[in-house]
Amino acid sequence: MRSPLVGVFPTTDTRVSTGPAHSPTHKETPHTCRNEENPQAIGRFFRASHRNVWIFSLYVTRYRKRCPAISLAIREALCHFDESLRDGEPRCRSYTVINTERQDWRRGVEAAWQYRQREGHLDVPYEHVDADGLFPLGRWLSDQRRTFRAGAMTGERSAELEGLGVVWDTAAAGFATNLGAARAYYQLHRTLAAPRSATILDIAIGQYLTNIRRPGGLGKDPERAQRRAAALAAIDPDWNPGTLGWTVDWQRHYAYLAQLLAEGARLTAIVPGVTRHGEDIGRWLATQRRDWDRLNEEQQLRLGELGVKKTPRARKAAAKTATASGPRAGSEAFQKGLQALQQYIAREGGMPGRAVVERLPDGTEHRTGIWLANQKQRRHRLHPAQLAALARGGIDWART
Repeated sequence: MRSPLVGVFPTTDTRVSTGPAHSPTHKETPHTCRNEENPQAIGRFFRASHRNVWIFSLYVTRYRKRCPAISLAIREALCHFDESLRDGEPRCRSYTVINTERQDWRRGVEAAWQYRQREGHLDVPYEHVDADGLFPLGRWLSDQRRTFRAGAMTGERSAELEGLGVVWDTAAAGFATNLGAARAYYQLHRTLAAPRSATILDIAIGQYLTNIRRPGGLGKDPERAQRRAAALAAIDPDWNPGTLGWTVDWQRHYAYLAQLLAEGARLTAIVPGVTRHGEDIGRWLATQRRDWDRLNEEQQLRLGELGVKKTPRARKAAAKTATASGPRAGSEAFQKGLQALQQYIAREGGMPGRAVVERLPDGTEHRTGIWLANQKQRRHRLHPAQLAALARGGIDWART
């Protein structure tokens, strides 16, 4: 069955009336739907039954889907009835189609202006609603940006929003802001190897640089990511040291070392305790010299250009002779053990077992059994005077 509402609505009409006459200023605009405009069908449809008011709402929804050309023009439909009954039915006096898309636009512009006056910008979160809690300003601005990117926004509207300060590409604007902060940080530190906690111009530049160094951190668009990387490299070619094979921490200390030397400091004077921007460059330098073999070739080359060299290994001490390697005869540890051994033998009349612990006159305890076993194991390294003292105490293996 053909819908009585098909072909009723014009694309830009703001009022269709079933009353005596149209407004003198009313202009009908042809549309692209199947039938010609038929305002009389509306009256016949509403006079059929008051229940058709609800059916009408369903027709409006269906009609808007069938005819996208007027989907922006028909946003709200109101049917006004005379409360008096005529022939036992409500009498439909007029039907009004209100162009709420235009109303929403004006309300959005007003809400955006108020937000701008209050906050000083239009970087509105998506979930934000206006002060009355009725207008979703964040979602509305997102919709406008989507419409602009699709090329469906008129020049008049785009100019009006740009006059309010709307930024169409928020991602590009955010990158430009952070790039300015990165440039300011580099002017102060001469490197973009910022620690994660670094801030400048009220921007957490350290965390931002950490984020964009991650895979995909410069965006999903390869061309845009390449342009952004080039912009950062123009500030500091080594802004992303991970691609070079070392950490941000290493790059920061290396940059500070180069700055100290460029300012006239001598390499020999950069010792632990010498700092720059709170970093102990002297201690870091000593570590690089000590762990030279752990550095990659590029790191070694860069440090070498600054005059840094590997710390030479100390010569191994000449091997001590067997007679000199053990504890001396008069050493305190040996004498204490010998005293405990003699005390045990004098009391017990035999050699102590491994678990024997002897209490000395000064109140300390001595693990005499373990001490004697250890002396036996390294008897070839004991001094002759030590062996003679043990032999006098009755130790048989000390005599051989």
